Amino acid sequence: METGEALMRRVKSSQLVLLLALAEHGSLRRAAEAAGATQPAATRLLHDLEAAVGHTLFERHPRGLRANAMGEVMIRHARSVRAELDRMMGEIAALSSGYAGTLRIGAIPSAVPFLVAHTVARLKRRHPRLRVFVEVATSNLLMASLAQGSLDLALGRVLDADSLPGFAVHGTVDEDLVACCRRGHPLLARGTRASWAELSRWPWVALPEGSPMRQILAGAFRGGGTQEPDDLTETASFLLVISLLIQGDALSLLPRDVLHSTFGQPFIEALPVEPYPRMGPYAILTRRDRDGDPAVRLFLETLGLVLSERALGAFEPGADGPGSDEPGAVP
Repeated sequence: METGEALMRRVKSSQLVLLLALAEHGSLRRAAEAAGATQPAATRLLHDLEAAVGHTLFERHPRGLRANAMGEVMIRHARSVRAELDRMMGEIAALSSGYAGTLRIGAIPSAVPFLVAHTVARLKRRHPRLRVFVEVATSNLLMASLAQGSLDLALGRVLDADSLPGFAVHGTVDEDLVACCRRGHPLLARGTRASWAELSRWPWVALPEGSPMRQILAGAFRGGGTQEPDDLTETASFLLVISLLIQGDALSLLPRDVLHSTFGQPFIEALPVEPYPRMGPYAILTRRDRDGDPAVRLFLETLGLVLSERALGAFEPGADGPGSDEPGAVP
């Protein structure tokens, strides 16, 4: 089997550009236009690429070309190469403009307002020249971006971390759920726990149907012998959830970290309810080939500090100046 180094000597960047264009357009003519080549030149590039790897990569169909199994493997790795080159150019641009490095983080929405926000804020206070990008998405999209190399690390849910050999798991984060309402809500004035049957008679703001938290909420109502309320507003935005709670008597099921976030804590409170539903933890993952990256290591160290203070209930935003717990500087 030919080595990667030998293949690097034979495969041209123009062939990879054409390969990705074919994957996107499915037509040799349109791919040639996108790659800035004539159709005969594109045909030669594809023929030479297939000769270099020793396999046919595409099958002809009435509507154009379709990648076979070998072609799909080539396309997947070509996308990774492109992502690595994007990362390289980003780091070069960052260094040339005075930044010390670049870090790309992916996170599920519930991890953002408290955990990611506090970690990034603390990290930036100590390393202001570190450029940080944060992508907020569902776990399946985050895992795909992490696999393609467009993210350095991600906080998300995976069903089986052992089935992801290219990823390293750096622990898990518990996510408690709480029923929330605005401060001064009539249900808080009673000082007693509410049943889910009683809560179903109030308006609710919930995450969209099909989301894990919505499924847990539906299960809580069923467990209480009732159904989801008729007065229901759906949104994937925690900021909108809190805004709607503040302006009326609606209730919502939220992660405790959202309740304790900067924009949640002043306005909403946990509502005593029996029983409280549970939600499984999410994982902290990196690509194994990025574990040694200084920016990744710094984020993980800082995240560990925030998680420790969160567990002790001793987190005080803005209180962490330079001190003995400061991770090392980016080289």
